[in-house]
Amino acid sequence: MKKRDKRIRKIEEEIAALEERIASAERERERNDLLLCSEEVYRDGEKMKKIQAQNTDLAARRPKGFANIEEIQETFRSHDYVAVLQAARSEIVDLTSFDYLTLDDDIAQAKRITTGDLQKEVVAQLNKTRADVTSAEAVVSTEVIGAAVTKADDEHGTVVLFIQSTQKNNQVAQAQVLQYQVEANLTKVGDRWLLSGIQGQG
Repeated sequence: MKKRDKRIRKIEEEIAALEERIASAERERERNDLLLCSEEVYRDGEKMKKIQAQNTDLAARRPKGFANIEEIQETFRSHDYVAVLQAARSEIVDLTSFDYLTLDDDIAQAKRITTGDLQKEVVAQLNKTRADVTSAEAVVSTEVIGAAVTKADDEHGTVVLFIQSTQKNNQVAQAQVLQYQVEANLTKVGDRWLLSGIQGQG
């Protein structure tokens, strides 16, 4: 029970952070919209372009899949969101992490946590790159630095995850660290939530 309460508190903190992120961007965008309406800015083409570029950047801060804060809050009332979020966080790490020394185990795990076309695509891709991964002695480790459910019902769920990936191989002296966002689709198969689709966004 304590572990579940701790998970829920963590989820609530992440929800609050995402809500603040969206609200902050919206406030700044509204201020920019007011500036765009002023005669001074209207007559200054360079300043107008700069403010419009800022608004484009602010729109990009909204995590993919969120329409507004109210939609987020409504989604989180679903009794399935805790299970969906927990599965997504765990499975996306397993799916995007691999080690050339344990590639067979990694492929087997990928098959266990995916379903449908995604399973076929992932297994085929790992097998296709097996020789290159082994030759390069490649190791990729992933951690989730933020995540939130955008949709969840009895059969399907969608989760936005912010990921940090550390990539090592024998071709570079230092590990590369990348951060990116993915949208994961999950489907309930029996009593388990499995990954059924992934869309990436750098």
